[in-house]
Amino acid sequence: MSGAVLRAIIVVVLGTALVGCGPTPSPPRAAEGAGPPPAVSAPAPSPPPPAAEPEVVRVGTVRSINAAPFIVAMGRGYYQEEGILLEPAEFRSAADIVSALGTGQLDVSIGTISAGTFNAWQRGVKLIVAAPTSLYPAEGLMPQNVVVRKELVDSGAVRSAADFRGRKVALNVRGGINELVVMRVLARRGLTLDDVDVQTMPFPDMIPALANGSIDVLTASDPYGTMAILQGVGVRLEEDQRSVGQLQPTHFLFSERFTTARAEAAVRFLIATMRGARELQGNWLADPTLAQIMEDELGFKREVLAQAILPTYPPDLITRPEDVELFQDAFMRLGHLSYTTPLDVTPFVNNTLAQRAKERLDARRR
Repeated sequence: MSGAVLRAIIVVVLGTALVGCGPTPSPPRAAEGAGPPPAVSAPAPSPPPPAAEPEVVRVGTVRSINAAPFIVAMGRGYYQEEGILLEPAEFRSAADIVSALGTGQLDVSIGTISAGTFNAWQRGVKLIVAAPTSLYPAEGLMPQNVVVRKELVDSGAVRSAADFRGRKVALNVRGGINELVVMRVLARRGLTLDDVDVQTMPFPDMIPALANGSIDVLTASDPYGTMAILQGVGVRLEEDQRSVGQLQPTHFLFSERFTTARAEAAVRFLIATMRGARELQGNWLADPTLAQIMEDELGFKREVLAQAILPTYPPDLITRPEDVELFQDAFMRLGHLSYTTPLDVTPFVNNTLAQRAKERLDARRR
């Protein structure tokens, strides 16, 4: 699907407009291990013959670089080649999608597994975690930012996250991966979320809020932190932005009907997505076509992404169930869940469809 078509989609929740870059000062110091590895070349598989009648798949998505495999597959036309006709709608957060997915208004959600997802599972709603979209590293700098208002760093008022007590810390939403990571960042300094003044707003709004002093700390995933630094309004606290542990922050969630009654369409959807994910291995920004797809669909320029701390993308789309359990534990401790006895999450994680997609895609390369 072209960038022009995607931008024409009605935005369901306001506040997703992207913030452009301002004047560019010297770029931030590159973190060790932050540079992309050498590009990995692989022969492209032959596309399948087009289906006579394309399957309509309704997708709810949150605008994010974490959704890059979906964006690339869409920009390359892989869904059409796999016989899938997308009907996307954009949401502010994954939590906003849960209701529509549970009622069958949507087939696929692209975003985080939120507290609302667990509460829906507890109510008996079948939402299936079918595949991850991205991966945060076990070491080095993580893509979720800890960027502080420049005046506070310059004055010495804030030197680390230990100085966040009473400060305004921005999250995009409560009960999502953004909050979970911030909780872990604060815990390393002996603080909790109760010790800071949490402000909620969409990621793009955090840069102007940092600039005008409405917030003190930006925690959006990159490239928003890098953009704030380039605009001269923020400073990255590298020691506090070090990894809180390897995890898959975002996933594809399927409705029960899409997983079972429409399993063939679900597998073809994942084949197309996997083709996109495999193009994102190594230094994918060196490919001008991929860089242009990102700029067209997300508004992020290649030169900004080249300086950003980006996630990696699992090439085979296999979900780590331990991450789902980690999310449940964190949301329970934060008081976001409607139950107190942990659920067994294994019935809600289905790697079978991704494994079938991998087998079929790999067979095309033989």
